[in-house]
Amino acid sequence: MTEFLIAATVPDKPVSLDEQLRAIEADIRSFDLSFCQLYHEKIKRKSDGITPIIDTSVEHGFERVTFCSNKTRASRLGCAHTSARVRLKNLIRELSENYCHQAQAEHWTKCVIRLEMAIIRADMKKSDYELEHARCSANLCASTQPAAGTAEQLADLNEKIRLVELEHNACIQQLSSLCDEILDVVAKRAP
Repeated sequence: MTEFLIAATVPDKPVSLDEQLRAIEADIRSFDLSFCQLYHEKIKRKSDGITPIIDTSVEHGFERVTFCSNKTRASRLGCAHTSARVRLKNLIRELSENYCHQAQAEHWTKCVIRLEMAIIRADMKKSDYELEHARCSANLCASTQPAAGTAEQLADLNEKIRLVELEHNACIQQLSSLCDEILDVVAKRAP
């Protein structure tokens, strides 16, 4: 039988509730609430700004712009590919243990989950619209006589992309308001 020894980190001295509260506040303030508009879903274009860059190594056939860095994604609450919202939910749980009512913490957690699902849905929609836009643009650029309605289709896709970006901005604004609400509770509890 193999035994595993698990070492726990034990602080040199106990952390006071005031120190814990200040640490939670600092962590919440460290979140990035930038309006990125899900930029990573964009398709790279040639220098003409219209022709999408082809990438046959990926299923959808187009080259996307790069993801934000891991460091950026780790702190950006509005990113579809972040661990920051998990951290926010953990901070809410910590607050519920000593600083706010359980019902308030549950409400906040439900808000984070609802916004997380909205961000993920917006991310998927933007991906679909950007890919469709790239296909239409590629067809337009490859053809000497574009199909009827292509310009209207591109305009429609541009509008759909704009609306998804607005949805995403609204999610970030709601996350910002939620963080402000949490920080208000923290401020009332601070020494």
